[in-house]
Amino acid sequence: MKNIKLLQLNGFKKETIRILNNKCPFCACVINKDSFKDELSKKEFEISGLCQKCQDKTFNEGDEEDGEETKEEE
Repeated sequence: MKNIKLLQLNGFKKETIRILNNKCPFCACVINKDSFKDELSKKEFEISGLCQKCQDKTFNEGDEEDGEETKEEE
């Protein structure tokens, strides 16, 4: 991952240690590179280090609750 030094300089010490240990910086699960659903997810992993589950949660992909909240707001 290219952003390690930038993350460290901005106070994300714990997260960078996780990334260096092949873990997701958010949930600390071990990264399985075969678990990414598409090329865009793989690219996001290279940028952020996030596992597929955390990417989905962060970007609200496939989140049914998000759709329900939108209905209530209308």
